[in-house]
Amino acid sequence: MNWVRDFGMQEAAQPARTVEDATREMRQELIDLFFGLAEQNVGGGLSDERLHRVVSQSLGIAPAGNPYGGYRYAAGRDIGGVPWQRIYDLISRLWPLFNAVHVSDQYLEGVNRILAGVLANRNYKNGSAG
Repeated sequence: MNWVRDFGMQEAAQPARTVEDATREMRQELIDLFFGLAEQNVGGGLSDERLHRVVSQSLGIAPAGNPYGGYRYAAGRDIGGVPWQRIYDLISRLWPLFNAVHVSDQYLEGVNRILAGVLANRNYKNGSAG
């Protein structure tokens, strides 16, 4: 279980970071990726309910049994209220889940595209796009 809190439990002093490291938009894109892969894997053991439960509990939040607005919406709400380090912990935590249902390649590609898009967007806003 080496994926649990990979980022959140690092012992070395961390440089000052801002919430921009896991923007609101990036968090929602990740939720879309997570649930999109689960929807493609119907019958493979990765239901919306299970995914919501793992996301919530991994973030230290008690999952609702029948959340208002559905599981995807509830997970999006949950992911929006945690420190940025926990988002990266969640990415690490979910990899074994997607690997077990044989969509780890799509998971890794999706996560990398989202993270690369965030970095490219940040560089563009800072005037360093090239």
